[in-house]
Amino acid sequence: MTTKSMEELEHFKRKSQHTAIALLKDPHTQKVGQSILECAERVCLTYRDQLNPAVRTYYCHQRQCPNCQERRSQKICSEMHQMFDQHPALAQQQWLYLTLTVRNCAIWNLRETLLEMTQAYQRMTKRTFFQENVIGAIRFTEVNAGQSEPNTAHPHFHCLLLVRPSMYSGNNYVSQQRWTEAWQSALQEPYAPKVHVQRISGSSEDVRRQVVGLAGYSSKARADEPDDQWLVAITQELKNLNLMQTSGLLQTMRSQLSDYNVFEDSGWPAHGQPEVSSVFAWDGYTYKNYSM
Repeated sequence: MTTKSMEELEHFKRKSQHTAIALLKDPHTQKVGQSILECAERVCLTYRDQLNPAVRTYYCHQRQCPNCQERRSQKICSEMHQMFDQHPALAQQQWLYLTLTVRNCAIWNLRETLLEMTQAYQRMTKRTFFQENVIGAIRFTEVNAGQSEPNTAHPHFHCLLLVRPSMYSGNNYVSQQRWTEAWQSALQEPYAPKVHVQRISGSSEDVRRQVVGLAGYSSKARADEPDDQWLVAITQELKNLNLMQTSGLLQTMRSQLSDYNVFEDSGWPAHGQPEVSSVFAWDGYTYKNYSM
């Protein structure tokens, strides 16, 4: 593990500790909070070679854990790289990055709002313009704290779309205004929601870099630090919801990926595994080096 990697782990461990303390205050989320608090308490480095030590620790895998969410983001980026490796033609095809929003909702209405958004998205995917132009899609759900009003949430979808070239010309051209109208119609709302459309272009290397980067951005750990009440409510509202979905050709490609998992180094080394070179223990603020 490099110094930079250790610094990143410490950064997310501090954020996870902040989240855990907030969740421990409420009886409905104490179990989740305790699990997050125990996440990556000790980090073990086993040296397969001098330059690339393997990192082993216990990860809680809780959705609200910033440390584990960062690991999920890394896993998604790894999967996207695998897809480009196995299907190089993806880098020559057309991609869109679509962000779909709704008005902020009360945190205790988040689950209902997300279900309504999911239904709206499914309605939109059945429209003729979508079925004729979109070959595959990956949809990420992100929820931020509302900025203007307390106790509100800002749910939105980030969508990576693999599209046909015809979507950019002639009668099949879909402008941002048309996307906005389609999303408003699918939502069945009187207001025009904010929609952002970004065309991904450049060389094959640029396209791959942008697509992988946007997948990581869409699944990133939360950057803000909401108040305790917000975290407690959001933890309950998001319980058991699927926040990432694939469809079409991208779903087929993703299902064919190898079993590589960025969490493969989770867990404490068992007897007989490579010699442990160093062990770091969390002291509440930083990792300190201890001998095994």
